[in-house]
Amino acid sequence: MLHSTRRVRGLSFVCARFLRQEEQRRVFLLFPCFFYSTCNIKFGIADPVAVRDFRGRFDGSLRLVWADNTGGTGAPSADDIITYITQGPNSKQLAGISKVETIDDIPDRCPQNFNSFSECFAGLSFEYLPSGPSDTRPINYTILGNGGFGYINVIRHTSDYELYVLPLQWAVDQVT
Repeated sequence: MLHSTRRVRGLSFVCARFLRQEEQRRVFLLFPCFFYSTCNIKFGIADPVAVRDFRGRFDGSLRLVWADNTGGTGAPSADDIITYITQGPNSKQLAGISKVETIDDIPDRCPQNFNSFSECFAGLSFEYLPSGPSDTRPINYTILGNGGFGYINVIRHTSDYELYVLPLQWAVDQVT
């Protein structure tokens, strides 16, 4: 098997080309979780619902790791945004929030297991924040979710992205 591994923003992508039948069996042994996982996915069209409140979803049991790549500029600043979206948390929630230097440090704080899940709620990196009302450039931030996110249930609104990514995105967008 020929393979190459590429690292993009802390996530590894493996590209493989099989040369012989027996090498396919080796890959099967390396990645059995993908073959044995049950597909509990419910696609379709459902009624719209409000995005869940981030403060209600984030309980501190999973970490929120964030980075400020703006150099501390912006109005509001990245620190102001994090303070606002986490205001009123209890001590367990506050203990679950940690700041790192750059976006490249987030995967080190949120290592993923064999099923591509980590012990993090999400990663958040601020790339650009407008300097004031006259700055019309849009806010630029990145939310990093677990690679194992894939559960979809549009009927019950319990999809991974509805529970983790959208509440965080909505909270950040409410500040800016």
